[in-house]
Amino acid sequence: MTTKPTPAAASAAAKPLTAIGRFQIVRELGKGSQGVVFLAQDPKLQRNVAIKTLRVQFDQLKEQQTMLLQEARTVGRLNHPTIIPIYDSGEILGRPYLVFEYVDGITLREFLKQNGPLAISKSLGLMVHLLSGIAHAHEHNIVHGDLSPHNIMIDKNGLPRIMDFGIARFLGARQDATLGMWGSLAYMSPEHFNNSPLTDKSDIFSLGLILYEMLINQVVITADNDFAIINAIANHPIDPPTSRNPDLDTALDDIVLRALEKDPNVRYENALAMRKAIEDYLHIEQQQTTDKGGPSTNKQSALDFLMRRMRFKMDFPALSHHIMEISKSAARLDQTSAADLANVILKDYGLTSKLLKLVNSSYYRRSSTKISTISRAITLLGFEQVRTAALGLMLMEHVRNGEQREELRDGVISGFLNGVIGKDLAEKIKFKEPEEAFICSMFHNLGRLLAIYYFPEEAKEIKNLIERKGVSESTATHSVLGLSYEDLGAGISKAWDFPDKITQSMATLPEGRLAKPSTDADILRLLSNFSTELSAAATGDDDKRSERLKDIVSRFGGVLPVTIKNVEALIQTAANNVRKYADVLNIRLDNSAYYKKLTRTITAVTADAPEGFSPNATIISSQYNAVNALQADSAQHPEESPERIMQDSIQEISNALIEEYNLNEILITILETIYRGFGFSHVLFCVLDKNKVTVNVRFGFGNAIEEITKGMRISLKDKPDVFGTGLV
Repeated sequence: MTTKPTPAAASAAAKPLTAIGRFQIVRELGKGSQGVVFLAQDPKLQRNVAIKTLRVQFDQLKEQQTMLLQEARTVGRLNHPTIIPIYDSGEILGRPYLVFEYVDGITLREFLKQNGPLAISKSLGLMVHLLSGIAHAHEHNIVHGDLSPHNIMIDKNGLPRIMDFGIARFLGARQDATLGMWGSLAYMSPEHFNNSPLTDKSDIFSLGLILYEMLINQVVITADNDFAIINAIANHPIDPPTSRNPDLDTALDDIVLRALEKDPNVRYENALAMRKAIEDYLHIEQQQTTDKGGPSTNKQSALDFLMRRMRFKMDFPALSHHIMEISKSAARLDQTSAADLANVILKDYGLTSKLLKLVNSSYYRRSSTKISTISRAITLLGFEQVRTAALGLMLMEHVRNGEQREELRDGVISGFLNGVIGKDLAEKIKFKEPEEAFICSMFHNLGRLLAIYYFPEEAKEIKNLIERKGVSESTATHSVLGLSYEDLGAGISKAWDFPDKITQSMATLPEGRLAKPSTDADILRLLSNFSTELSAAATGDDDKRSERLKDIVSRFGGVLPVTIKNVEALIQTAANNVRKYADVLNIRLDNSAYYKKLTRTITAVTADAPEGFSPNATIISSQYNAVNALQADSAQHPEESPERIMQDSIQEISNALIEEYNLNEILITILETIYRGFGFSHVLFCVLDKNKVTVNVRFGFGNAIEEITKGMRISLKDKPDVFGTGLV
């Protein structure tokens, strides 16, 4: 039961709000059954937020404020790209409010009005995103309870975002079936009205109604009054979508009607089960369209379709966002770009640790002393090298954790072997940036690796076509996916803002003898193709190995200094180095069929070896030495403590000061040392202006640092506090 506001509160409420807490109101965004939504500015963090004031009155203010805060904290722990997070909560004029991330977009209700009717693929694509977000919430035991097109936003990229998590549970999650009921009646489940508890199955029912509406471009449950709507949902069967849109098929009827079963136990087991049903439907549709020679035979159409399916996996948006953030940060050329790139990498502790290991390996080290900060690595190696190394580590670590573990692991090992071969040959021809050859060669088969991870069934089908029918990989991939692995890899590379050199190097070279490369990009493409073909020959059928190696030497011999003897040496060296550096990528080689095949074929090649030389003995010795060295290193250097970070960084800074140095680079390194060593959430570097009137922020480290520091100035004028006095 709610209470009426006091006369004073009512009078204050009648006046236009200019602020809610510390947030400055910009304008009203909209009104709904639950309350009013405002666009506001957070002066502390210098960002826009959305604030929803709820149309309920606190009865027992302190108790209900505590309950709302607890609910906000619970929902605030959700971390999914489809869910709009809660930043803060509070009370104004006796009524609660919640502060959300501001999403620049429109509601799904407005989107349907502007764009309906939607294509079936578009409707299903949006629903898969929504189911991924809801599944994430359900895994954390959070039920939305009031899903509708009114609280789903469509952002500027066309992706759905779910808001209002926590409001339903705060309001009680169920009230009596009266005209005063909160929420959107037309999208509620039968449990809302029959005194049954709300569960994750209740959200599935609501999503079923939303999907139904997107497919027919009409609200599903309509009636003259609220009681009739409640009665229709609770007691009457819902007609299939085909009865209202004859262009649909019965397979979609089955998907929607199962979500709309009156009995929660008959609905989908969970949101992921409903998502899989939609994915399976989309896969069948894609196959049928391709077989008919329809639009999906076009490469771009096929790529767009596959990228939509990739987004169905919960980790894809987060991965692509991180990759693009690293790429964009490295692309900036202003004086603080080192801090920008370092800050993005430092957000991921695992990536930071692996990258520092890599840059201190013999493959990357260009300094006689240990590199202990990301910013110093950027200074010594350059933006391109750190960026591409970080991208490689992040992507390889990510795809390694999929369900197809063994095949993915072998794919990663194969990619790393390609990279090692490419880099070794680049050094032999004195290419100026051998690390670029390493990254380009490692990413040459990106499309195949992504297909194994995101489209395992299709990848198996492609493999079967090649093995059983003897067709080429290009023919098989076009038949199954509608494009080649090369097209898929290049398309994803562009979408993720990879450097153009990486994307261009994925292109397969023409058959026959090759033309001499004229640009650095041509050389990288040549090296990545060579390394891929060589590693494939090294791990192919034993009886065809010698013949394939001769073909490779004949094909590349006119443009690269390769002979049968030195390509064997390249393979042997690469195999040793893969073992040596596998620890950086956290890859276990012991159970890898690919690596066993590689070492077995090397063992068999002794004809060209010098007298007394045993390739197998060298590899085994290298393996044992590398393992022992890694074990010893792990024992001596457990997870880095703040003290060790500080000691190493101070030594590194001291060494840098002896050399020729740029002051700005040293300052960034010092700031990163403070940030990591002391574990601060944010660290800023500020400069006092010459007139001693303001303190200006130059750069910093920490989450959302760009938003915090954008235009940030601390005025010392007319503010006689301790901080200002100390500076002046």
